[in-house]
Amino acid sequence: MKQALARPWLLMVTSLLCSCAESIPPTEVIIQLQAEPTVRAIIDRVHVRLLSGSDGEARTERLDRDFEGSELSWPVRLLVTPIGRDATRTYEIVASAYDGASEVARVRAISGFVDGQTRYLNLHFKADCRDVLCSAGQTCEGAVCVSAGVNAIALEKVGPRDTTTIPGVGTGTLWAPDAPGKELMWDEDRWQ
Repeated sequence: MKQALARPWLLMVTSLLCSCAESIPPTEVIIQLQAEPTVRAIIDRVHVRLLSGSDGEARTERLDRDFEGSELSWPVRLLVTPIGRDATRTYEIVASAYDGASEVARVRAISGFVDGQTRYLNLHFKADCRDVLCSAGQTCEGAVCVSAGVNAIALEKVGPRDTTTIPGVGTGTLWAPDAPGKELMWDEDRWQ
């Protein structure tokens, strides 16, 4: 009789543990690259570099990839998660747009994560920044180079049940630097 009572108790504890593990909210940033129509019309390739690191250490490369041909569909989306779920890590994304062999636009952001939250970073190749290629630590805004630093708290928060806070998001592809070469399909149910 005791053995029969022990199994339902074990099953209940196991399901409670599993439900707790599944309810840990992700720490991640969805990065979306877009281009204004006049710039998009000349872009045939986008090169993306993603670097990350912790305080006191140099950033290391996590992604170095070209999007071109059938892989270049707008917007380009990437899902970035901190290594080891360490929300104190920072990342730098540099996206360069090319017309043939010529780099015509560059956007950059240096930011971080908010523990247990999904944040949204939108970067634009803008017409007024065409041919303004800013140096390290800077990005173009309004035809001038400015700091590329973005406070993670200032990024738009994506709610776990709210897909409407991500403009233009539907079924598409997210490229996950933590799994090089692996595509993660965007799933609207992810947020429900």
